[in-house]
This record gives sequence, C-alpha cells and structure tokens, in this order.
Amino acid sequence: MTSRLLERHVTRVWLTLVAASLVSWSLAEHAAAARLAVTSVILIAAFKVRLVFIHFMELGWKPYPWRLVFELWTVASAAILIGGYWLATP
Repeated sequence: MTSRLLERHVTRVWLTLVAASLVSWSLAEHAAAARLAVTSVILIAAFKVRLVFIHFMELGWKPYPWRLVFELWTVASAAILIGGYWLATP
C-alpha cells in the first residue's frame, strides 16, 4: 500500500515537471515579450530544480538547516540569473 502511494506521488511530481517543461518551451517559442519570457523560464526552472531536489534527491527528509541552505541557494541563483539578464539586455 505504501509503495503504491509513493508511486502515485512520484508520478504526480514527474507530470508536474513535464508540464512545467512544456510551459517553458511554449513561452520560449511563442512569447511576444522576450524579457518576460526569459524571466518566466528561469523562475520555472528554479521551481523544477526545487521539485527534483526535494522529491527525487530526498532533500525533503533532511534536517531543516540543509533545506534552508538549499532554498536560499535556489532563490539566490534565480535572482542572480534574472538580474544579470535584465542588466545585460537593453
């Protein structure tokens, strides 16, 4: 019973990752505003990284300090990428 529940949970996370990838692709291919599209794609990528680390690399079971470091790293990385992109494009 527990393994079936875990399989369903992992499947839902995986489907969320697939949907996020499709949304990113659609934004990158069809968006009229490039800055908004790139910013959205970076934010979606950060969300996907968070899902992978928490659910597939078992960070969700680690002590709070490890989770905090990871969450701060994810937010800082996305902010640096977005800030660098916005500063670099006219």
